Amino acid sequence: MNNKYSWLCTATASVFFLYTNFHATAESVGVDSGETVNLVDKTYTSEGAGIKGAAIHVDGSTGKNGGTIIGTNITLTSNGAGGIGAGAMGSNSVIILTNTKIHSIGLALAALDGGQISMKGGSIDTIGTALNISSPGNIAQLTSITLDDVDVKADLAIYVTDRNSRAIINGGKISANTAFSIREGGQAKVTDTTVIANKVGINLVDRWSGAPTGEVSQISMTNANVTVENGTGILNQARLGKIDLKNSVIRADVLLISLAITKTRDFEKIEDRKDISPLLQLKAEDSILEGNTRILDDRKVSFDLTNTTWYLKISNEKDGNGDLIDIATRSNSQISELILNNSKVIFKEPMGSDYQTLLVGPNISSLKDSDSKDDISPVYVAQGDTQVHFNAIWSSGKNIKDQKTDRLLINGDVAGTTTVHVKIKRNGEDKDDTLPWNQRGLSLIQISGEANENSFKLANGYVALDGKPYKYILNAYGKNSSHGAADADQNLINPGNDFWDFRLQNEYLNPSPPNPGNPDPGNPDPGRPNPDGGVKAVVPQVASYLVLPNTLFSAGLTDINHQNTLLSHIWSAPQGTMRDNDNIFFFSSYGHAMTLSSKRTALEYSYGANTHYTALQAGLILKTLESQSTITHIGWLGTYGELSFTPRDMADSDKNKLDKLSFTAYSSTQYNDNLYIDTLLSYGMILNGNTTNAIIGKTSTLEGTKTFSLSSTIRKPLEIGINKLVFEPKAQLSYQYLMFDTISDVDGFKVDMGHPSQWSVRIGGRLTKTIKPNEKINAFSFYSKLDIVKIFGNDSSIKIGDIFQRDPVGDFLEGGIGVDAQLSSAVSLYGEMNYQHKFQKFGMSGKSFSGGLRYRF
Repeated sequence: MNNKYSWLCTATASVFFLYTNFHATAESVGVDSGETVNLVDKTYTSEGAGIKGAAIHVDGSTGKNGGTIIGTNITLTSNGAGGIGAGAMGSNSVIILTNTKIHSIGLALAALDGGQISMKGGSIDTIGTALNISSPGNIAQLTSITLDDVDVKADLAIYVTDRNSRAIINGGKISANTAFSIREGGQAKVTDTTVIANKVGINLVDRWSGAPTGEVSQISMTNANVTVENGTGILNQARLGKIDLKNSVIRADVLLISLAITKTRDFEKIEDRKDISPLLQLKAEDSILEGNTRILDDRKVSFDLTNTTWYLKISNEKDGNGDLIDIATRSNSQISELILNNSKVIFKEPMGSDYQTLLVGPNISSLKDSDSKDDISPVYVAQGDTQVHFNAIWSSGKNIKDQKTDRLLINGDVAGTTTVHVKIKRNGEDKDDTLPWNQRGLSLIQISGEANENSFKLANGYVALDGKPYKYILNAYGKNSSHGAADADQNLINPGNDFWDFRLQNEYLNPSPPNPGNPDPGNPDPGRPNPDGGVKAVVPQVASYLVLPNTLFSAGLTDINHQNTLLSHIWSAPQGTMRDNDNIFFFSSYGHAMTLSSKRTALEYSYGANTHYTALQAGLILKTLESQSTITHIGWLGTYGELSFTPRDMADSDKNKLDKLSFTAYSSTQYNDNLYIDTLLSYGMILNGNTTNAIIGKTSTLEGTKTFSLSSTIRKPLEIGINKLVFEPKAQLSYQYLMFDTISDVDGFKVDMGHPSQWSVRIGGRLTKTIKPNEKINAFSFYSKLDIVKIFGNDSSIKIGDIFQRDPVGDFLEGGIGVDAQLSSAVSLYGEMNYQHKFQKFGMSGKSFSGGLRYRF
């Protein structure tokens, strides 16, 4: 006999035990005259079958008055395999047990036709059935057994049959081959209970012969946990069944099998009874389901899931010889109706190369050409944040039946919108990029009925795969779709092209047509794949990675420029006012707003950016060294800056923000011939920084990035003899070096930025006019400046799966004006405004500013 259905024999034996009239010869207690009996600290033994042969029993059947037995700290056992622990039969029959142990017995507790038993604490250990609750007479009084914090071990733990029969289980642990068997209107209510079953967790079943009664067999679970590691979570053989779950878990090798029982007791056959049309309704809230589902013949099973996750997996079912059954059976699931409200369906990642298919709606093979679609719809409803998670191996161009992917087939209509997540691996290149677009990529979802392009939408609008940043999108092909009709050869549901096919495909960039209103050809439109091959689109944050080094270089040049300006102001104090023991403190604020233009177009993965940088800086002269020919100031500077940049020419790019901290050691030397040499050595780090895109938000973190710079400037003020103007030519050489850790992006790829570096040469000068309103300390200096900056060796590449070229910063011209106001011997203010303009099409252009306070104490 098939072990899966052997529970029925146990149930049969249980019913036989209930109605067998057996008189126990060992000590037992029976009540039938309405009295109340208290039993304490004693063992009672059953030696045979039947309620009256139970170790303790109350008889309220016809002609009897029932009564009550109250047992505390007692033990119930038997001398044979067929004994019953406690039995309550008929109205007014009550048994109340506290801290009772029941073992070595065939049937632990039996309630019949209005009998009621409650057990608090203690344990049940039986080779047969733990609880048997039945009311074949359908009397009005409830027949029930209640367990509170009782641990149960049994072959069949809970058997409830007939209307007005109920099992109430609160707490405790159940270990059994079959945990619950509910028949013909029986009910079970389970709360805070752990259930471990070897074969079947919940079984719903009709009577074995005769016409069905139309009663609903039902079970409700709250805060319950059911595990059937090597069996079936729910075995449905009932015409009408209902399962309600709240904050509960059912994990099984097979979550559900729904099949018809036979008219006879030949349990090896699975033959449908023509007089029944079963419906099983499962409603789950805040719960977890795990396992695949199988509907045999024309069963109807409805899942209504709210805030619930359903994990689909390939089962490990074996045949009678212990061998795995065919993979097609183990990897396919079916459900008649699926209603999802803020819920998830997750295909578990396969261990090998076999993937799963979930069919929602009636069996495909059972449909006839004459069937009306109205008869099979609606079958799939999505509400709120509903998600389906797929796994796949990229295999564009392969025959649809050879593609390795989880798949959702819906044989009926679809309502609502579902978010699709795909975890995809790559296995080789595309087989054929010349196929029609409705044959390319992977078919994930097919719908035979009514749907629209938004019925299924890819999470975030795209997915990347195989450690590379290229975008894959979900295109819908079907009637009235903007992408065109589906291809009939791809149809897995019904013949013809009258269906919806949601396919995961590469997104390509199409060059924009000439447009006088938008003359920028570097901003192509993402859209349908280019029939001539086109350029694969990349995820939005790739633009951020490509412009990131140049934005840091630009901020670094602004730091160097401002710091050299600051050092020149140190020497602007009137001669004779500085003393050897003076300390000079300075504080300033500066920044820039720049536009980075790219060398190439977005079709070549080249992007511009808008950048903003603001910084606060403080520093000291730590020591002044004097010799016969030189005076040298040595000190340090601390800088905190906020850098933001937004890539251009990239859809869905977003502002990226970095917090930068750096420390700079400097020396500034004045020679007797009025020559100045300023040297700066700086080390910095990103304290807080992320890359982002407009869809996801944060895509990676940049903490750990380090910066290094070194610069040396030589300048010499020259009086030109015209209106006391002073011309100060200067030359500067600087070096910048960036140190990036490998960046892990949220889209599953790594970014190797390398260690970009650049040299720059600045040549120029400034013209200064100093005004002294009086002969005292006060003085005002106004100046203008003009520099040419040449950049060397800063164009390189970064690796994001593939190699992407980075644009150079480019050469530029910088001009500006400034003022230095000596307000007293101790205090001076200064400020400067600059404009930077690139020499070529690419590079940085924009404005910068600085202002500060110098204080001597």
